[in-house]
Amino acid sequence: MILPLVFFMSLSSHALDSGAEAIEHARELILKRSRHQACELLSTQIKITNSSAAKLKLISERTKMAQVFFSDRGQKYYEAGKGQLHSNTDLSLTNFDQAMALEDGNTLVAMGKMRVALLKDQCAKAKDAVLDALGLDPADTQLQLFELKILSCLHDDVQFEKQIKAMKPSSPQDQAYLDFLHGQNLFRLGKYRLSLEKFMRMMNQIPSFSEGYYWAIKAGVKLNRNIRPWAEKYLSLCGGLTDKERNLIPQEPLVCAGYKEIESELAKINIDR
Repeated sequence: MILPLVFFMSLSSHALDSGAEAIEHARELILKRSRHQACELLSTQIKITNSSAAKLKLISERTKMAQVFFSDRGQKYYEAGKGQLHSNTDLSLTNFDQAMALEDGNTLVAMGKMRVALLKDQCAKAKDAVLDALGLDPADTQLQLFELKILSCLHDDVQFEKQIKAMKPSSPQDQAYLDFLHGQNLFRLGKYRLSLEKFMRMMNQIPSFSEGYYWAIKAGVKLNRNIRPWAEKYLSLCGGLTDKERNLIPQEPLVCAGYKEIESELAKINIDR
């Protein structure tokens, strides 16, 4: 959203601590549309701040400044890109590009571009976008999750394991998604039992996320497990997929692509009965 001017107003004159002064200066830079300078200034202040509360305040302000829209036009292009993501990815990307031209470095727009790249299986392009965004706002949990998704997409196992161990999820949903990503990586490495454990956690935590069931089915087939309940749930979710469910996990823009595959798996079970 475009933040009101009060968001950028100077702090009161009695706010003399360096953290408040840094925020005030950063807000002045944002008014001049100097997003990179504003975020860099706050990042420098965060490094030298000892108080946990003050540090959290600075981190929160940096995220606001990384995401704020400078213009109605830029935000409209961004919203149009979001709306077209699943119906016309090329047009969606065009709108995100137009938004970025007006909203230099906006990390919300950057995440939109990452989603398009992931839909197109363009993992290297997605990596470029997430690294640029993390340069502005390295503590943004959603950006960190995008980075993990992209590392998995690139099959960069060493960096993936390093990053996932260092990740501090900010919510139960984020933890569930970490389990899901870890499960995918374990599955690719042939560790099917361990991967299934991760997918089960995801299904328990976010039962409306179809891809948890899809990957549990994949691992279950490898382990000769009864996949019928998961297959039926997957087909049910995908058969009545809502926009909310489609966008439940921003880092997973491609959902229910395995519908026919799972339909076939369920048909095999029915034939064998």
